[in-house]
Amino acid sequence: MYGCARLKCRLARPGSQILFLKDLGYSGSRASQFSTILLASSLAGRVAVGYLADRLTKKNIMTVFYVTIGAWVTHRYLLVGLGRKWLFQDVGIPLGVSLSVELVGVYVIHGAGYPAHIKLAYGVVLALVALLLTLAGSPQLRMAVWNYLGSERKTS
Repeated sequence: MYGCARLKCRLARPGSQILFLKDLGYSGSRASQFSTILLASSLAGRVAVGYLADRLTKKNIMTVFYVTIGAWVTHRYLLVGLGRKWLFQDVGIPLGVSLSVELVGVYVIHGAGYPAHIKLAYGVVLALVALLLTLAGSPQLRMAVWNYLGSERKTS
């Protein structure tokens, strides 16, 4: 953990990157090439994400990148070999169901001029529908809920 934090701090500035890589045994030209590639790819990624965020909803772009980067980091170090299964089955299905319910809700609510309290109640109902559909579509979540409810009944 300490080494990762130290590496992150050392890679924060381009000058320190070169010195850090020289300390690791790389030549000065190789260290500067690495630093250039790292900074160029960082800039390209920021421009691409910024372009997408300007064209699409910022909330959805952030969610997509958090899920992809978080899944990669988690399954690279903690759950090796389970990344694709987890991403598609445990994240993809619930995300797809929730977004589908949200799209239906947005279409229905924006089409009519309901007062704010009706829109709020409708939003709560849609959240419950999304939760129930997610539980119905994910066998592992369904089993966890049944186990939890079964243990609650035994203790009371």
